[in-house]
Amino acid sequence: FRIWSRLLLARHHRDRGRTGEAIEFLREADRILSSWRKVPEAEIFQEICRVQRRALYRWLVEWLAAERRFAEAFAAAEKAKARRLVDLLAGEELGRSPAEREQLRQADGLEAQIRGLQRLILKGPRGGASGDIQERLGTAEREHRRLLDRIGEGDDALLSLLAVREIDPAALQLLLDQDTTLFAYFVSDERTYVWAIHRAN
Repeated sequence: FRIWSRLLLARHHRDRGRTGEAIEFLREADRILSSWRKVPEAEIFQEICRVQRRALYRWLVEWLAAERRFAEAFAAAEKAKARRLVDLLAGEELGRSPAEREQLRQADGLEAQIRGLQRLILKGPRGGASGDIQERLGTAEREHRRLLDRIGEGDDALLSLLAVREIDPAALQLLLDQDTTLFAYFVSDERTYVWAIHRAN
């Protein structure tokens, strides 16, 4: 519901020519989605999440590109691809050691706690919540981010399979060798976007 409401607001602002505000609502939806490692278990909600995800990243890439914000559009396109990989591996046993498996168990517990608190907020009067619930949610979200940071410090490759992170195109350029060009693609319903990235001189 939180993602759907922001997609609705984004479409509303876009239809009225307020693209900048529309993009900010999409970014809010992206932040909510990026905090999930697993999609809901019920099949109907899995399909809803897939539809929301496709719309979110398609609109984000298209609208950013239309505003000539090409680096941001590239980052959104790569995030969409990474999201599919994270979804594919959700539920798989990824820990290679007892310590990693314990960290993943803690992440699952925190994510379940966050979802439970979010449901309490939605059940409250007009989607509101007591200060205590909001505070508990903020604490759980901060603990979850810190845990993912610790996982990344121990194994950056493992973190990339658990959480979707932003790509910095400028940093990516610095990783390329001279005389090397990287091509990236993103296909929407109506267009194919292509980025050609080469090392900056």
